[in-house]
Amino acid sequence: MTFDKKITLFNRTMPNGTAQPQKKDESTVWASIDAIGSTVSFNALAVGVKLTNQVEMWAKEYNQEQYATVDGKDYRIENAVKTGNQLTIKLLLSRG
Repeated sequence: MTFDKKITLFNRTMPNGTAQPQKKDESTVWASIDAIGSTVSFNALAVGVKLTNQVEMWAKEYNQEQYATVDGKDYRIENAVKTGNQLTIKLLLSRG
């Protein structure tokens, strides 16, 4: 697996009133971006979550962030899944 794309992981602050949410705790990491497999996609749809992408990256670089920016688009991190290799982790992303 080659980590050949840069993604940005971040959290959002929810301000009071009508102000826009602000990004905080941003970090840029190298990752591999793939499509979601059909089994994972159908299981997520059964509970009402539409997954769009999955990202595999080094586990030590993930600090429980809630969002990721991939190719200029923001995604919500729905789940972080262990892989067969203890050094990597897979993030399941949904748009929005």
